[in-house]
Amino acid sequence: MFLVPFLKYLKPFRLRLGVALVCMFFVSLLAAANVLMLLPFLKILLEQPPAVSIEAEQADQPAAIADLQEDAAGDDAGFSFTETFIPEAVRNWADGAIVARKDAAEEWYRAIAASDPYRMLFILSGLLLSLTLIKCLSEYFARYHLAYTFYYMAFKLREDVYRCVLAQDYLFFTRHSAGWLGSRINSDARAIRTIIDKLLSDGIQQPLNLMMFSVALIYISPQLTLIVAALLPPIVIMLFTFSRILRRNVRKQKKKADKLASSMTESLFNIRLVKVFGAEAIELAKFKKFRLALFRLAMRRRLVKFAAGPIMEFTGTVAACGVLLLGGYMTLGNGWAWAGTLETAEFFTFLYLLTKFYRPLKSLSVMTMRYQQARVSGERIQEMMALVPQVVEAKNPRPLERIERGFELRDVAVRYQDHDVLSGVTMQIPRGKTIALAGRSGSGKTTLANLIPRLFDPERGKVLLDGVDLRQYKISDLRQRIGVVTQQTILFDDTVANNITYGSSEEGLDPKERTRRIVEAARAAYADEFVRALDGGKGYETKIGPAGTKLSGGQAQRIAIARALYRNPELLIFDEATSALDSHAEARVQEAINSALENRTAIIISHRLSTIRNADRIFVLDEGRIVEEGTHAELMAGRGLYHSLYQSGEVQPDGDADTSAQSVTGAPVAVWPPSEEMG
Repeated sequence: MFLVPFLKYLKPFRLRLGVALVCMFFVSLLAAANVLMLLPFLKILLEQPPAVSIEAEQADQPAAIADLQEDAAGDDAGFSFTETFIPEAVRNWADGAIVARKDAAEEWYRAIAASDPYRMLFILSGLLLSLTLIKCLSEYFARYHLAYTFYYMAFKLREDVYRCVLAQDYLFFTRHSAGWLGSRINSDARAIRTIIDKLLSDGIQQPLNLMMFSVALIYISPQLTLIVAALLPPIVIMLFTFSRILRRNVRKQKKKADKLASSMTESLFNIRLVKVFGAEAIELAKFKKFRLALFRLAMRRRLVKFAAGPIMEFTGTVAACGVLLLGGYMTLGNGWAWAGTLETAEFFTFLYLLTKFYRPLKSLSVMTMRYQQARVSGERIQEMMALVPQVVEAKNPRPLERIERGFELRDVAVRYQDHDVLSGVTMQIPRGKTIALAGRSGSGKTTLANLIPRLFDPERGKVLLDGVDLRQYKISDLRQRIGVVTQQTILFDDTVANNITYGSSEEGLDPKERTRRIVEAARAAYADEFVRALDGGKGYETKIGPAGTKLSGGQAQRIAIARALYRNPELLIFDEATSALDSHAEARVQEAINSALENRTAIIISHRLSTIRNADRIFVLDEGRIVEEGTHAELMAGRGLYHSLYQSGEVQPDGDADTSAQSVTGAPVAVWPPSEEMG
């Protein structure tokens, strides 16, 4: 059963579930008892029973009626319902445990009802109110404890799925969109919560109700109850058929919903580009295409869902007609001997009990439909939970106190989909040195830089730190010593201060010291002046909006640089870090970067000469391979690819950068090279 892996989330709530189950039992028991309470009311109102015992009543029957009963019994002497369908041991137990008590209660009731019917009505009303109060309290406690359990279960399930998603390596996120992941985390987890809720509430409560109502029906008339039970198998078969059709449809609908969510997320995230290029009609057409496909699947599902109700209603009407016909014969006294007779009050109570079956049966049919939907969601979540991240920590990782000698890449290869992004890369990144990476777009520069913080691991070769494979170090220690500034500025809808301190360890840090470090990092990035003026002087406590929309491109980039400097990292990675700045701001930030690079290891990816010309070593990449290396002067003198890039303007002289392009978040984007997802 697909729900078994999710039942572990219920273990901490065993006591709550136990209380809920006990309460649910009392709800069902008292619901049936409340219906049976109608029987004495109706007998008082319709029959006015005499104050005599049942035995005396039978003894005083007119001889003619007794003779008629004997003749009727003699006509069907060869058949007995109870003897044919009920074992003798069960009949004997029923005669002692049920019939005797029923007769005693009947005699007590008849005695009081005949002598003082008004008193009996008050007694019955008080008893009914008491039972109803207990039932309502039981239902309240059951629903509260179940709701607490299921909502917290959904919270933990989403947390675990989200943790599993975050644990994946960077390449995983290049293959799956945010919309696709959001659909798995939210809608699928909600479906699991709903079906477990239904299974443990309706899935237990409604069968208990049906069982108690069935006992009440048998108490009134076993014969009529047999007629009703004979119609249950066809209903079960119909529900099973509908659920199979529904499951196939839901699986298709979920896939279409994932594509729609992915498309919408992508459009809204890139809304600036959509607006600039006037592509609203294109995005709307994509939305309509996916929405129309979802509409058609939804209508097919409704064909099945809506058909189930009328068919079950018709089947129920057939059963009701059979009950009315047979019950009418039994009430009028013209029935067969095996069927017995019914009093008018008993027949009305039996019919009312049958109406109480409708809600449990309808709830169970709805639960069956939802079960099929949740089954698809459960399979999808289990797929997510079964994902194994490619970047995993060693069982006994080595702590990293500080970088001693630096990094080294040995014959490194990275493959993405069906082509090599890096192949045979070997290079040294000594501690305290600045390394620059140059090359055409797609040559593998960003991919190479992403290997250093282990965003993914090479398929072949090794990345070493102080002569030890990076896989041997504790990942958190490694990344705490690295600061990264990317071309596409990434900020969060939070305060400036929290964006600057994002991801940095602040355990035991005094608030005043924290503020001092924030301001120091902002000044180093030439951001302090504009930050203090934000939002009428709120400064570092200003919320900057989703993706930093309240900031200009240059301001957002300087906050990102301050975030990298706040960590006081031993290794800095600048991936087009100054591409969003105008020439004046770039000059100031470049001074800050040069100051920050002192006594630090650095990897710089840039197309601006001012950023890379002073690097200790420049590596030129082409189609995933290192084709040149040296200082700026050496590479220019060699008149190779680097010289060619310089001559073509792809490595720009100081001050010639084009900063007109803008990123999707409002930050300017360099013309060359564009943001590299995989190199």
